[in-house]
Amino acid sequence: MALSSNINQVDPRPTVRRLSFSLNGLSTTGGNYVANQQLGTIITISNASRLSGGYGTITTASIVDLSNVLGATDLHIFSGSVGSAGDKMTLNFSDTDMGQYYIGTISFPAPTPFMNNRAVSLPAIGLTYQCDGTSLYGVMSTLSGHATFNTSSDVKVSLTTYQY
Repeated sequence: MALSSNINQVDPRPTVRRLSFSLNGLSTTGGNYVANQQLGTIITISNASRLSGGYGTITTASIVDLSNVLGATDLHIFSGSVGSAGDKMTLNFSDTDMGQYYIGTISFPAPTPFMNNRAVSLPAIGLTYQCDGTSLYGVMSTLSGHATFNTSSDVKVSLTTYQY
């Protein structure tokens, strides 16, 4: 006798997916950024899992800075939305957000400068996560000082994920 189910089926084979997004709300005027300041607004990283509560692993990460000013940075990854300080504010997370949602931090060295932009890529990260829904959330922060940006969305980030 065959069993039937109304549960939505998910293909059990892992999927590789590249998630790309821009930082928004970057400062284009005023004083320069200094170490330990937030870059832009909180980031919603959509489609990080194939179903609500799904798992994955971040395998690689890349940053492209079209303004050619970015220094070393951290990308803090969370499973749920967190309160964040805001652009150019000292980075600070609540104990509740850190205890409930924090997954890990990806530390990027200073990007390689080219003529008009900068880029950095990190291989073999291996940061495993579980989403609360289907998205991850990120907050990027400075590790060193640098100038303001040409436009408020000049930093592009991509994460390669292995989703199960």
